[in-house]
Amino acid sequence: MGLFEQLLKRVGLDFSYEFDLRSAPFNEVDDGLFVGERPTPASVERMRNAGVTHVVSCLEESEQDSTAFLEAHFEVLRLNVRDSIREDIASAFQTSHAFLKDAPVALVHCRAGVSRSVTLTIAQRMQTHGESFWVAFEHVRARRPEALPNIGFASQLQRFEFELDPRRRSMHPSSLANYLRTIACVPMPMEEIERMLRDHNFDAAAALLATFDDEIPRVVRGVRL
Repeated sequence: MGLFEQLLKRVGLDFSYEFDLRSAPFNEVDDGLFVGERPTPASVERMRNAGVTHVVSCLEESEQDSTAFLEAHFEVLRLNVRDSIREDIASAFQTSHAFLKDAPVALVHCRAGVSRSVTLTIAQRMQTHGESFWVAFEHVRARRPEALPNIGFASQLQRFEFELDPRRRSMHPSSLANYLRTIACVPMPMEEIERMLRDHNFDAAAALLATFDDEIPRVVRGVRL
């Protein structure tokens, strides 16, 4: 673990998803688009029954052997992405979109179906439906309640929103401000969160560290229903 990650862990901005999800292994978030946790061989029949033909597998390289069986049953796109707030997941948005747009029925999965796969699914809705990050997130979360992109991924989704529609830069509050206040429970008024983000080019981790230093409440890690 690097020095920056150690600091984030100390102030409560690290994200760990070692918990019992107690929900479906995957959920349909759009017609023909599912998002969920890492499949097992026992999942194949359920995936087939759901009509799945294509799979986006978003795991670290060291984890990918655990799903090697998928290629025998589905078309698979493998993306080597860590669930870290400093990981560049945005570089995979177009690759994932190109694969998904021609897939009859697809499952996007990561390890727990919480952060990486949800981020890619939100980006997909943003591109296909023209939605903001916040609107797309609300749609996905309504169907996959444990959906919770880490704040680094949320920052990249906000910048992706601006890339898709530069006019959204003038919107207040931004999607990321909504996310930090409503989902991550940052204990600041919305207008102060917005100002903080704009001062740090919508990098949520940098903005929060600059604002709270080492006294940031651990509640900023977020909440799950």
